[in-house]
Order: sequence, then C-alpha cells, then structure tokens
Amino acid sequence: MAVTLTEKCTNRLREEILAGELDCGEGLITERWLCRHLEVSRLTVRRCLKRLREENLIRAIPYKGYAIARVAQLVDGATGRKRSATQNRVLFGRHSGGTHVSPLVGADAVWESACREAAGIGLEMELCRAGGAELMKDLRGSGRNDVYGVIWESYERELAELLLVRRIPTVLIQNRRDESELDAVIQDDAGGVEQAVDHLWKLGHRRIGMISWGRGLTQSRYRRAALAQSLVRRGADATNVVGLSDRYDFEGGREATRRLFSREERPTALILAHLEMAAGAFDELESLGVSPEQDVSIIAWGSPETREANLMGTRWAKLPLDLISWPREEMGRMAVRLLEARWKDPAIPPMCELIRTRLILNGSSRAPGKKAGR
Repeated sequence: MAVTLTEKCTNRLREEILAGELDCGEGLITERWLCRHLEVSRLTVRRCLKRLREENLIRAIPYKGYAIARVAQLVDGATGRKRSATQNRVLFGRHSGGTHVSPLVGADAVWESACREAAGIGLEMELCRAGGAELMKDLRGSGRNDVYGVIWESYERELAELLLVRRIPTVLIQNRRDESELDAVIQDDAGGVEQAVDHLWKLGHRRIGMISWGRGLTQSRYRRAALAQSLVRRGADATNVVGLSDRYDFEGGREATRRLFSREERPTALILAHLEMAAGAFDELESLGVSPEQDVSIIAWGSPETREANLMGTRWAKLPLDLISWPREEMGRMAVRLLEARWKDPAIPPMCELIRTRLILNGSSRAPGKKAGR
C-alpha cells in the first residue's frame, strides 16, 4: 500500500525524536515550526502530532507547543535508561497555601512514607518548603544533575511546563489537572462518591445533593460527575442536585448551600466535596432552619485531620461527621514507585494512581426523618 503523507512525516519525526535530532531551538516544538520543517500543511502536522502523542513520544503544553518525552532518551532501543551514580535525589515540593488551594493536610504522612520508600531503592528525599517557586529557582539556576525526579503537592502551570521541557519524571500529589501530562497521585474521586451514595441510598435517601467548588480543580468536576453517575445507576429522578460557588472557603460554603436549598425539593442528604466549605455550609443550613445535626444527613470528603483543620475554632468543631477518607501513606509510597516506573520504562504513558477510599462513619448520616440519638 502507498505510504500517505501523514505516515511519511510521522515516520520522519519519530526517527528524529529517537535520534535526538528534532530541535527547534526553543525547547518546545510548535505547529508553525513543524510546518516549515516538514514543508507541509498545519492539518498534516496536527495528524502527525496526534500519532506521536499516542506513542508517548511527545507531551502537549497547552497554548505553547509540545515537549519531547523521556522516551527519546532510550539508547539503542533499550527499554530503560540507567541513572548516573549521582542522580539520586527526589525533590519534594511542599505547597505553602494560596487563594484557592489549601496546603495538603496530612502532608507529613505523605512525606515520611515517600522517604521510607525512596530509602529502600537508594534514593534521597529533599524537601522544598516554598513549593513551586523554590523548585523552579533550583532547577533553573543551579544546573544540578542529581535530580532523579520531582514530587509536588500543587499544580503550577509554569513549573509543569519546565519539568516537561527538562524531561524530569514528575508525580503530582492530589491536585489533578486534565491539561497536565505529568504523572499524578490522587484520591479515588469516583470510588469515594460511589461509596457515600451507596451508604445513603441504603439508608433510604432518594434526594442526595452535593456542595462543591464550581471551578478550578479537576477533582471537583470528577466528584460532581461521579454523583450524577451514581444516581443515574440507581434510577434517581434528580441527578444534578449540586450547589456551586466560585469561592473555596467559608463564604463559598454558604453561597453553594443557599443555592442548593433554594430548590423546591430540598435534599435530605449532602455530600461535601471540600471540607474547606463545611463551616459556611453548616451556618447557612442553620440560617435556613435546617439543623446539620438533626435534619439532613452529611458525608464530607476528607480525613479526620482535614476535618479538624477546617472546623477547629468554629461552633461545629464537635459535630460528628462521616468522612470519605484515604491513606496518605499510600500516596507517598506510590509517588516514589511511579517515579521508579518512569525510569525503568520511559515509554509508559502518563499514569494516574487512584488511592482507595473508605467511609468513616461517626453518626452524621442516618435514615430520612430519623433524629440523632434516637
């Protein structure tokens, strides 16, 4: 069969990538540059890029171009690349907090578990407390060649782009982004919501709602989608019972709850997608004449430590709260293992590890109409 122009150009680019010969001089490959390089149309270039992404030879950087993936460092067709004797440090970027994303509660457990796992394979962990800014300064300014990989807790676009261009194996903890082609370790969004809905459904709830942040984190969209899927699976009449706010704080919790409970049929059970919004949600429920302790069942996403961090100092600090939780230690262990897997086989596509969740029942969910303590 005749070889198409797309196949011919794809074969050429593949050979140039694996030989280390494809370089537009700016660290990134752009469609415009490839059109000149191959002397073909942009449509043909896009077809080539699609195939090369499927082969994991390149990684997309939205709105900027494409970076050569680590598979290009394979030598003579080998399935892996040995690291140098000094390439043994894993940089761990600790998130320091910000407007929309809180510091990872339980981060110490993630860090300690990662240290134990790293030590077992002869690696050293280095903590960067200032997070992404410190990591970028270190990677750009020092010219260090001892980096085995990077683990960090929050998504920062500029840092993600730098790591892709430098071909540094990277694992992102918890704050998943659809546009990122880095490795990621996050909690099991769909599994946790399904467990919560299953528990509430068996108690007799048929109107199950959710309070969630309305933008930003991919995980909030996954949790809302998981709620709809769980309710559709059970034949529920209403499958989009969600209160949203663009704020990721106390006031956001109040706003999202007010919107949700303005509906004619109020939910009898709530899943709180973010404990950062919990205190505001509880205050708003009370102002609407709904007692979080008596009138509506509640399950919140987070660990006992996250609950304490977000409710301490509020009037809801002693409220028993059912939780969707997951082991932070497993996140640290798997982060290091994913880095190791990337070294052993750079051709592996971007991986997403879903940490298994469990329900911790403390008494905030009960059958509709049943009061606490009765």
